[in-house]
Amino acid sequence: MFDIIIIGAGTAGISAYKEAVKHTNNILIINDGPWDTTCARVGCMPSKVLISTANRMFDIQNAQEVALEVSSKINTDQVMQHVQTLRDRFTQATLKDVEQWPAEHKISGKAHFIDSQTVEVNGQQYQSKSFILAVGSTPNYDQTWKKELGNRLITTDQIFELKTLPKSIAVIGSGVIALEIAQAMHRLGIETTIFARSKRIGVLTSPRLQQLAQKELGKELKILFETLPNEVKGSEENAVLTYQLDETEKTLKVEYVLAATGRTSLIDTLK
Repeated sequence: MFDIIIIGAGTAGISAYKEAVKHTNNILIINDGPWDTTCARVGCMPSKVLISTANRMFDIQNAQEVALEVSSKINTDQVMQHVQTLRDRFTQATLKDVEQWPAEHKISGKAHFIDSQTVEVNGQQYQSKSFILAVGSTPNYDQTWKKELGNRLITTDQIFELKTLPKSIAVIGSGVIALEIAQAMHRLGIETTIFARSKRIGVLTSPRLQQLAQKELGKELKILFETLPNEVKGSEENAVLTYQLDETEKTLKVEYVLAATGRTSLIDTLK
């Protein structure tokens, strides 16, 4: 029987292991999937690389505001390779750390609880006095959309795997992640449309700040408030979204649809 079993090797699981191993070597960490973190692989680190690139492009295009005249040819073909190169550097740093842990401390596989002291992984059962659950989360999206759109529907876990920047994208959601990716895409020359379920963006609770944020972001971004597609169709080349706007049915054809509508805990997968 182990003193502690940690399930999940993301940011929380890795931090828990580093602290727990100070007190006991009778420890096991179980992980299903890559032994790195959401932040490094598909979260804040690659997104900030993309945002930084987009902001530099924005500065170049608006250099006249600081009395500079800039004339240059901008090629965005290598943007995603740049993002992925730095992303891989971030994840390798984490993986290098994990590789130094004793082999008997870690198992790759999907864990399921048998009872309050027992989990099963790869057909083998392990018991522990205590468990730390750090299983992370997965993107939310309408499952019926995946059936209709196929590979034209991507999530925040997949967008940084694109080989090249798309020519157009529809972003479903108006939270912080949706907005920052949409703004970066727009600044990199991608035709970007945001579908917002409500008359609200981000996490701002102040009506006045909401009004100001919507006004400022609206100067740059196309945000369709209180509007969601009521029908989606996908093909090998694009996605077609049908929606109502001012009592008129409209359609939008884009290369990808990005579902950025939050994340759901994976805790239920342990059952």
